[in-house]
Amino acid sequence: MRTQGPGTHPELAKDQFGATAHRIGSRVYALALALHYDSGMSLRQAEKVLNDYLQIPVTQSAITQKALKAAEQGKLGELAQEIKAELAQADIIHTDDTGWKVGGTPHFLMTFCNEKAIYYQIERHHRAAEVAQVIDPSFRGIVVVDGFTSYQHQSFDSVPQQRCLAHRQRNLTDLADRKAGKGKWFANYTKDVFRQAMELRELNLAGHGTAREFQTAVIDLKQKLDHHLRPRSLSDPDNQKMLNSLWLQNQKGQLLRFLDHPKLEPTNNRAERALRPGVKARKVSQCSKNQRGAQSRAAITSVTATSRLKKESVLETLASAL
Repeated sequence: MRTQGPGTHPELAKDQFGATAHRIGSRVYALALALHYDSGMSLRQAEKVLNDYLQIPVTQSAITQKALKAAEQGKLGELAQEIKAELAQADIIHTDDTGWKVGGTPHFLMTFCNEKAIYYQIERHHRAAEVAQVIDPSFRGIVVVDGFTSYQHQSFDSVPQQRCLAHRQRNLTDLADRKAGKGKWFANYTKDVFRQAMELRELNLAGHGTAREFQTAVIDLKQKLDHHLRPRSLSDPDNQKMLNSLWLQNQKGQLLRFLDHPKLEPTNNRAERALRPGVKARKVSQCSKNQRGAQSRAAITSVTATSRLKKESVLETLASAL
């Protein structure tokens, strides 16, 4: 819009004249952010799409500044904090992490998610202190983890956990592959018990058998695992180490807890799926240049990922927030 005097359009400042009367709207910036943070395009590619195909002159710098402002001072940052608060009160949280860099320095891209929300944070360390930013030690829901040492900290002793059985299965497979003859028995038998437990859950969800039959089967399976993981001396040191580790997890109820909670998943695949966009972004970019960029990425991707999870329009969510 070009005017000879002060602008009269409701979205145009009164002191804007001539070329300055051209203003890029929130939907254009929403599209730019969606291309970068949701679709995984680099800023250069997003700029190219807007400039070459839509004939909208938007620079990488403008997109970056809009993202920083929206995440630090605007509605997008508020929405991210709302997602974080929602998860802190959830019944179940899945969490996992992958590598990230900020200014070339190794960091952790962490996700906390369930079937309703996904929240990301990028931190220099992945200690109990960083985890506690989302999962407070007083958290009364159940956390599904892969076994990272942060969750074994004493501050989380009262937080119910479910260890990812897929990770346990892979560890047991690796152990069995290194052994020969009778040395394979411990790992293979444990894998079979875990397989039976996951199959039992699937049969129950599919409606096979009665509730009483399911509970009886659960009790029998737990007794089988308790007996198999009882403290004892094994001749093979690797098998002994695995037994000691699994015995402790079993004592805390972290192996078959999912059989007592129908909505609880036995693996951490949900969190791994939530991290895939971050892994893709890492491959096509240099990650984040600075801490401000890292925090804005974490906030905006939390909003876009949650919007997509809820089957909402990512573009409309971003446009509304901007």
